[in-house]
Amino acid sequence: MKTTSPAASAGLFFLDGTRWRHEDVADALDAFLKTCVVLSPGGRVQAAALREALNEWQRLNGGEPMTLKRLAGELQRRGLKKTKSSAVWWLDIKLVSPPVPCGRVISRRRGG
Repeated sequence: MKTTSPAASAGLFFLDGTRWRHEDVADALDAFLKTCVVLSPGGRVQAAALREALNEWQRLNGGEPMTLKRLAGELQRRGLKKTKSSAVWWLDIKLVSPPVPCGRVISRRRGG
């Protein structure tokens, strides 16, 4: 199956080595992943921060909040790895966009 970045198209994404593998099933988590998360070798995101961003994105898009346990299961099913130190961290990903409603773009003006 062809690999793609999460921003390339809608559908269910699974980690396949160091690339996203796309399957033809869409859900809210996939939309969030393709909008707000990129693969970033060596990067990490604290589990609580990822869930907070997801739930804010869900709120803006009329979705339901997700528990940490459910989010962990869904991310592991997609092939993401986590580690625990003083907190739980999802590895090799990065949040790249603030949560925004689907189809909206935030414009940032400089100098004022």
